[in-house]
Amino acid sequence: MSRTISRIAGVIISLVFVFALFPGFKIKAAEIVDQGECGTDDSNVTWTLESDGTLTISGTGEMKDRAFERNIFFKKVVIEDGVTSIGGYAFKGCTSLTSITIPNSVTSIGNMAFQDCISLKSITIPNSVTLIGNNAFEDCSSLTSLTIPNSVTSIGDRAFNYCTSLTSIIIDREVYEKTRSAFNVISPDVLDIYYNVTYETSPAGGSIKGNAEVHGSDEITITPDQHYSVDKVLFTVKDKNGKNVEKELSPDNGKYLMPDYDFNNWTGDCKVTASFKLVKYHVKFLDGDGTVLKSDDLEYGKFPSYTGKTPEKQESDTSTFTFNGWTNGSEIYVLNEKLPEITGDVTYTPVFKENTKPVYTVGEVKGDGINSDIVIDVHRNVDDENCIDYFGSATIDGKDMKVNEQYTVTKGSTIITIKKDFLSTLTAGEHEVKIIFSDGSITTKVTVAAKAPAQAQDPAKTNSSASIPSTGEATSASTYTGLALVVAACVCGTGVVLFKKRKEA
Repeated sequence: MSRTISRIAGVIISLVFVFALFPGFKIKAAEIVDQGECGTDDSNVTWTLESDGTLTISGTGEMKDRAFERNIFFKKVVIEDGVTSIGGYAFKGCTSLTSITIPNSVTSIGNMAFQDCISLKSITIPNSVTLIGNNAFEDCSSLTSLTIPNSVTSIGDRAFNYCTSLTSIIIDREVYEKTRSAFNVISPDVLDIYYNVTYETSPAGGSIKGNAEVHGSDEITITPDQHYSVDKVLFTVKDKNGKNVEKELSPDNGKYLMPDYDFNNWTGDCKVTASFKLVKYHVKFLDGDGTVLKSDDLEYGKFPSYTGKTPEKQESDTSTFTFNGWTNGSEIYVLNEKLPEITGDVTYTPVFKENTKPVYTVGEVKGDGINSDIVIDVHRNVDDENCIDYFGSATIDGKDMKVNEQYTVTKGSTIITIKKDFLSTLTAGEHEVKIIFSDGSITTKVTVAAKAPAQAQDPAKTNSSASIPSTGEATSASTYTGLALVVAACVCGTGVVLFKKRKEA
């Protein structure tokens, strides 16, 4: 062993002289400056030293005891996979050593393996290690934290004596109970005991995952299934009095942290239980103008329904609209049809049936209101054959007329007959008539004729019946004049004929 130390020391001293003589000299990358063997007789374990002070141990099998005891020249040790043990006193008194990497192939750390490594600040012991020897880390005064896996079944006496800078030792409860003597001079506040933990979900609705061992810094990840959210996360454990301790955990950026309990007061293992609930989705029903008629939050799988004001849509110049159902943007559901179950946020807008707006027109107005009734013929642009079914009332000059007494209503399409007996009571001239239907109205003008004046009587002609011809018709002077002209024409015609015959003879 002394020969190995001497060789390493010689290499380091030579390097110091090189740098002293050539201050501008730089090593571009770490180089192997020495190498050798450090395994037992039946193993194949070797070492190499690089110029930056890194010692790499490789091969298969066990390291021998005192392999690098009191070597003050290397700062970092990397043990590669394949090495199965760290020998006793292997790094004892290596005062420059600050870090060491131990692979999962190592199963044991020998007695005093790291004793007096006063610069070693942290070390991770892999889950493969089952044995830590006596005084293994004694007097490692710079060591601040240490995690001991639950694979360790034995820790020797005084293994961590005088590790005065330790602020955290994470260790399994059962391991700690069996190896208390290794921590005799360690403050209980430094110990962070961890426990085996089981994870359960109730009811089903997601998954929960955490470490197999739990301590104060552990996090739990909970992943709800689609349409579920986390309801409660309960942490339970028994204290030293056998009493169940329970605490509800709150999320921190989606994670759940172990509660800040005094882990040293626990007994037995602990359990984390997560329960789930169905997500509620937002459902809205809109009016024809886009205003919200109803909104609600329903659990996944529930069926929405609407009760309330009937949706409306403002009529246009040519159409009216009748509410006929709902649509979610992809499907249409007619009135009284069951809406589908909720699978996400949804907005329902109303569906309307468009109806042609009824328009009334007046066809023909007949009669003078004195000698005859006035008849108004009204037509409807839709459903004209049933126009009379929509009739309501009629007015004239803004005053209601009494049906059957002052006017009648008959079919074809709608015929309003205003009686002359009623019209004769009105002033002569133009009057406005309005015919009112259940869904519209029409106004028209009618003219009432003037009444005929009464004729005066002549007393001298009272008894003149004797001069009237027997036909009962009077003969006027113009009649006689006409007859005279006809006779004259006949005489002239006869004269002309006789004159021609004489001339021919």
